Amino acid sequence: MSYEVFYDQERQVVRTRFEGALSTFEMAKAIRRACEIAREYNCKRYHADVRQGVAEEPVGRFFTLMEGLEELGFDRKDRIAIVYGRDAEKHEFSLMVAHNRGWHNMRFFGGEAEAEIWILEED
Repeated sequence: MSYEVFYDQERQVVRTRFEGALSTFEMAKAIRRACEIAREYNCKRYHADVRQGVAEEPVGRFFTLMEGLEELGFDRKDRIAIVYGRDAEKHEFSLMVAHNRGWHNMRFFGGEAEAEIWILEED
């Protein structure tokens, strides 16, 4: 798996792009890096694009990842948009876990346009 994390100055969003087999270990590293960049820019908006990734790990590992969002650096006031193209079952499960843990500003999207509109909305 590979990933790229950068700050989109024009839109004021931290963006992460993933490719290949999605490892929760590598995803956690990417989240930590995204949170570091967000703190540098006082940013509360995150956009993760996992359309080029494949969730090959068991769904239980994604449960653990969602449980540890705060420990990885996210704040409950952050807006987090995740765009996926496959593995809908695992992403929907992850969203349910996140919402059950109080992460109501996290959304999963099947398309880029919807995610972009939502992430740029004012709170």
